[in-house]
Amino acid sequence: MMYLTRNTKPNARGGRKPTGFYITVFRDHTGQRRRMSTQITNKPAADSFKNKLKRVVEFKIAGDHPGPEILQWIETLPPQIKDRLIEYNLIDRKRVANTMPLIKHLEDYHKTKLASGVTGRHADLEKDRVKRVLNATKFKYWSDSRQLFNKS
Repeated sequence: MMYLTRNTKPNARGGRKPTGFYITVFRDHTGQRRRMSTQITNKPAADSFKNKLKRVVEFKIAGDHPGPEILQWIETLPPQIKDRLIEYNLIDRKRVANTMPLIKHLEDYHKTKLASGVTGRHADLEKDRVKRVLNATKFKYWSDSRQLFNKS
């Protein structure tokens, strides 16, 4: 069972007033009860989040990998939510690396090149070349490049 809730605070009339983000309460693939902030204040959007999270849990229970639609959704999640999904072992850390924006991968690569001892000029040159390719193709995530290889 999975449902949405919100934290509440007392109001002036003695009642309770919802505050902040919706929270998804669910049981994970091990049966443990979990609470996760959706970081969403809009009920329909939070409901959509809940339904997609439910599919992630269902994939994990089935021992299968999430489909392309869910992977694209994971790509758009804030880092805090991705970290929580990893912590709950609902998604694989390697899959999250695939959902990190390519520009972030490029920054990490640039730092690695500088740390390896190449000159700053050489590292900057490589970074600029890759950045031009990313800008020309408009690829933001690794999954965007799949369209290039899946043409029939």
